[in-house]
Amino acid sequence: MADPAARRLGLAVSKAVGNAVTRNSVKRRFRVLARQHESLLPDSCDVIMRAKPSTPKAEFASLDQQVGMLFERVAHRVAKAEAAAAAGETRSARDAHDAGDVRPKGEPRP
Repeated sequence: MADPAARRLGLAVSKAVGNAVTRNSVKRRFRVLARQHESLLPDSCDVIMRAKPSTPKAEFASLDQQVGMLFERVAHRVAKAEAAAAAGETRSARDAHDAGDVRPKGEPRP
């Protein structure tokens, strides 16, 4: 059984990206990039990488730069959220909305 605290990677590569050979090539590139930059992510993290139809034409260096930048942003947001939780700050409006705690416009407060 896999470690529940481990990082997990999901790949979404639709037929719009190309034929099976092209899609498998894109998935291999994504796996390599994720492996190179996984140290930037928190220990327990699920990542889903979605390929756009233009991905097979993209330079590897460009994808490498984009994945590195995005993984850094994820790490920064997680660190920021953990710091806020440690400081005992209340949830943001976005967190409340994600949890379904938002009332419709015009509805009075309880």
